[in-house]
Amino acid sequence: VHTTDNYIIFVSPSARIPRMFKRFCGLIVEVLQRMSVKSSQSGQKLLKLVRGPITDHFPAGTRQLAFSHSVSNVTDFYGLLKKSKIRKTTPLALVIGAMAHGNVLDMGDGNPYSFERELCISSYPLSAACAVNRVLGALERWLLIL
Repeated sequence: VHTTDNYIIFVSPSARIPRMFKRFCGLIVEVLQRMSVKSSQSGQKLLKLVRGPITDHFPAGTRQLAFSHSVSNVTDFYGLLKKSKIRKTTPLALVIGAMAHGNVLDMGDGNPYSFERELCISSYPLSAACAVNRVLGALERWLLIL
């Protein structure tokens, strides 16, 4: 999760995000105030706040792709993966615009990121859930995860 103040919230795979908006807001306030949220049972850090830029936290050789409705050409992401020379072991950083207003390609901090490729996967604006579903579906097909 990337904030407009250039903070990054790392979310552990074992973290369970609250379904209720009020509880979610409380969790985000806690991570912003305390810099992390730990599990009450194991003491493991579930959410951790770090300073950006986010590219400092990527492994070496990470390919950066951004998905936005504002890109002019619609691309079949699965077809692109099949034709590309990207190895299946190459780390990917996929940035999906999940905001109601604005553009993921302009992060608003005066320091735009340079993505290797900017993609549009639909002729129509998609909800964040639908966009993530399409991207993950293409990755599953490409990686042969059935």
